[in-house]
Amino acid sequence: MYTLQIFRFTDVNPARKVLRDVIAKRERAENRLRVILEETSETLTDILKGSALFLLVFWTIFANTLVFVVLYKNPRLQTVPNLLVGNLAFSDLCLGLIVLPLSSIYAISGEWVFAETLCEVFVSADILCSTASIWNLSIVGLDRYWAITSPVTYMSKRNKRTAGIMILSVWLSSALISLAPLLGWKQTAIMPNLVYEKNSTVRQCTFLDLPSYTVYSATGSFFIPTLLMFFVYFKIYQAFAKHRARQIYRQRVDPVVQVIRKHIESTILHEISHVLPTSDEFAKEEEDSDSFEQVENGLNAANDAILEESEEEAADGCPVETHSAITSVVETSRVPAEVPFIRREAKVCKSVPATTERNNYTKKEVKSLTSVIGLSYEKVQRHKKR
Repeated sequence: MYTLQIFRFTDVNPARKVLRDVIAKRERAENRLRVILEETSETLTDILKGSALFLLVFWTIFANTLVFVVLYKNPRLQTVPNLLVGNLAFSDLCLGLIVLPLSSIYAISGEWVFAETLCEVFVSADILCSTASIWNLSIVGLDRYWAITSPVTYMSKRNKRTAGIMILSVWLSSALISLAPLLGWKQTAIMPNLVYEKNSTVRQCTFLDLPSYTVYSATGSFFIPTLLMFFVYFKIYQAFAKHRARQIYRQRVDPVVQVIRKHIESTILHEISHVLPTSDEFAKEEEDSDSFEQVENGLNAANDAILEESEEEAADGCPVETHSAITSVVETSRVPAEVPFIRREAKVCKSVPATTERNNYTKKEVKSLTSVIGLSYEKVQRHKKR
């Protein structure tokens, strides 16, 4: 019995040892496979990341270079708005040439592999180009805002000198923000700009910014230009919406303004061109002033009718048709039969509620046309005095 127990003990121990060896080998194989899979996954991730970053850098450089080529080859395109867009392309090109390549290598390797001096250049160029790009977007919007809201005043000053001042202000403001850390507005670290992670030899390129500089940089680089862009484009949208509302209003109401513009101006000026004497016929026409009197009467009748009816409104709030004014010009000024003229009756537009803006707009148009009639009348009077 004792011998059998010894045999069993010596027989079971080798089996357990073999089993433990098999399990250990399996664990080592699994760990090795896991390491291989992780390395393969990291390699594939790095390849995909590198490819995406390469395409980003390539298209940034290519697209912005193309903008410069187009502007250089076409002098007619070298206008103020396009110069501002060209400055935006220049800031983005600097970003693609200096910042993005270094940033891509930094992102793939996971640490800063270059010298400390290049780290300073990298961080400063990143802040400079990014700030300039945002401010360039702002001045492009500001240029459009001024051109739309103050076309007469701004267009007289919209030249290359103005564009140069705007471009210079962008780069000066960007430099004031980006160069501040290099001039001492930062905390001290183990190295001035290179900061080592604790318990590691991995180097990271960054500034240890003071809270005051962070607020200063964020305000000047992001918040102010962003708020400016929101403001100008909101104003541009308001101007567009107002213009669109006027266009819709003109289409919905009776075409009073269109009829007056097309037919009173063309009819009066056309009639005056036929009635007023030339230098050769002045002696013959001077004795007979009927033609002048007919045009003068027509102008007076049209002027009185427009002034009278522009102060009135229809019962449903629609602008009053100035049909009598047009008829007065046609009948009194002896409009030739070949001159086309549309006689339209006043239509009721009960579905269109009257607003102060619409009424003012109609009166403004009528006032403008009254001025045209007045100028035509003065032209007749000057020729009568000859």
